Amino acid sequence: MLMAGRVYKVKQLMLPSGWGKSYVLNKYQKKGQTRSIDCRGRTLCWDGPSSSEKLKFACDIESSDTNVKDIMTFCNINDSNRFLKTWVHLEVIAKVLNIPIFKYLKKYGFKYEGMWEDSLKTIYLYDDELEMHMCFGVGK
Repeated sequence: MLMAGRVYKVKQLMLPSGWGKSYVLNKYQKKGQTRSIDCRGRTLCWDGPSSSEKLKFACDIESSDTNVKDIMTFCNINDSNRFLKTWVHLEVIAKVLNIPIFKYLKKYGFKYEGMWEDSLKTIYLYDDELEMHMCFGVGK
């Protein structure tokens, strides 16, 4: 039995070869690695790949039950899963590019596909068990 208030690893994630290690904690815990927190307080932690290049790392996590109705309306999207998949990508890209997300949206709109292949790489995961959308990004 888990004790209330304790931080524990919810799940180790399987990332593609060369992308490092990642896991989800049941609640926020400040650590040195790249991380993101969802609306439930779960923390996505990522120890990105090691490299001799100076790279920027970012990750984002969103729970499937995140209330996104208003922003979906604003972005003219009516499928919450499609919205959340795009949103985690945009958050990661904005973080890697060091642009606040709303400045990114104002400049580029609600899109990313085909725009950043030369400067950064992303991977997307959806976990059915945890009902979470996750994205990881590496850029220069």
